[in-house]
Amino acid sequence: KKMSCLHAEIQTANSEINRISSVSKNLRSQMEILMASKISVEDFSRRMIEQESNMLANLTSLESKLKDAEKQITDLSEKNKFARRKIKLLAGEKENTENYLSNVILEKNEYEAKLARFMQRRCLFNRSSTPT
Repeated sequence: KKMSCLHAEIQTANSEINRISSVSKNLRSQMEILMASKISVEDFSRRMIEQESNMLANLTSLESKLKDAEKQITDLSEKNKFARRKIKLLAGEKENTENYLSNVILEKNEYEAKLARFMQRRCLFNRSSTPT
């Protein structure tokens, strides 16, 4: 009877050992899953930090490009003002030149008219002074 009791205790102990071993295996496999998850989360976190860093660098670059563009706009605006002033000056010069040219043409016409009258008188004078 003692033997059978001992045998029963041994069987109980063995089944307890098997149960503990099974629980241990489960815990070990869950631990591996958690470790893989932890590594995965760390990788994801590292990628997010890299992306944030890249986005900040891009933002800085865009801000710099925006400042350059604003400076170019300012420069072009100044050049535009200068060009408009120059156009006004050139328009004034053109008008002055046209007026001067118009006056020169009037003087030329007056001179030609005087010359024609002079030639006409000379012709008449020469005719009247020639003996017939």
